[in-house]
Amino acid sequence: MSDELKLQVGKSYRTRAGRKATVTKHVAQYDLYEGTTGNVPCRWQFDGSVYNPIPVEHDGSYDLVAEWEEKPEQAPSPVEQTDGLKLQVGKSYRTRDGRKVKVEHNPHNDYYVFRGELDGQMESWAPSGRYWFHAPREIDLIAEWEEPAKKAEQIGVVNFSFTPPPRPKTFWLVWRPSHGLPRVKHPTRAAAMAEAGRLCAEHGTETFVLRAEAVFNPPKRPEPTVDILPDQEEAR
Repeated sequence: MSDELKLQVGKSYRTRAGRKATVTKHVAQYDLYEGTTGNVPCRWQFDGSVYNPIPVEHDGSYDLVAEWEEKPEQAPSPVEQTDGLKLQVGKSYRTRDGRKVKVEHNPHNDYYVFRGELDGQMESWAPSGRYWFHAPREIDLIAEWEEPAKKAEQIGVVNFSFTPPPRPKTFWLVWRPSHGLPRVKHPTRAAAMAEAGRLCAEHGTETFVLRAEAVFNPPKRPEPTVDILPDQEEAR
């Protein structure tokens, strides 16, 4: 604050944080001045030092340091910088560190008029999304929340590989009808013919029959394999 500053009702002054404050009333009994800084009601002593900013903490940023000068090029206070963002009740926003917050009206504060639950705790923000006007914070609200795009689900295609069964193994039998079923397997027809000739010469008039047989082994059951198709985004 300036030692030469003398407050006057109806005039506007610049706070230490660079915002505009207007003095609207002089309380003669206590020699205090009342007014507002933005939407925040404040009281100052005659030299501009803040008496009790309501309802924010007394941190010196509401001290009046000079008369207000209207300059188009004057930069707004950090708490008033919005970068185009204006909070709205019922909408969800993204914090600076990437978390989601749904805001509602905060009836307990005239400046930090929005509140929302973050990690199980209620926090408050200015209309610009700022959590604290002195410096950026990780929980500043910086943009409307956009749900992340859902990753395309992988689609599995089951393929059954089929192996054709091997060709049956053929063998030959020499059947002697009067003595039941044959038991000896001959790998070739010629071998079976030779055995039949031998038996005919040995047993005279008995009849011998050549029979060709085949053995079929069932194929193994195919094992299923799963091919994972690429994500749709990658496929495009």
